[in-house]
Amino acid sequence: MIRNLILFTLGAVTGVLLFRWLLRKFDQLVAQARPDAIVSRVARSAQNAGDQVADFIDDVRVNTRRRESELRAELGMAPVLDPDEVVPQARRQA
Repeated sequence: MIRNLILFTLGAVTGVLLFRWLLRKFDQLVAQARPDAIVSRVARSAQNAGDQVADFIDDVRVNTRRRESELRAELGMAPVLDPDEVVPQARRQA
């Protein structure tokens, strides 16, 4: 009889804890599906994409100048700029 009471209590406590955990997970899911949360995620994604594009453009500019200087040096022409002095625009503004 005592054993049954202990097992029943253990099962009830486990059930309550599991229910509270599931309820908290459900609340988190609902919070993520709210319109303001979705807008926030989309805005962060767009900002990250914009930053990646800006970094890519800066890399292209730096490498283009570097390659152009190399080609001019091979042809005996004056170099455009020292490629190490070229500072990407995004980093200049920061």
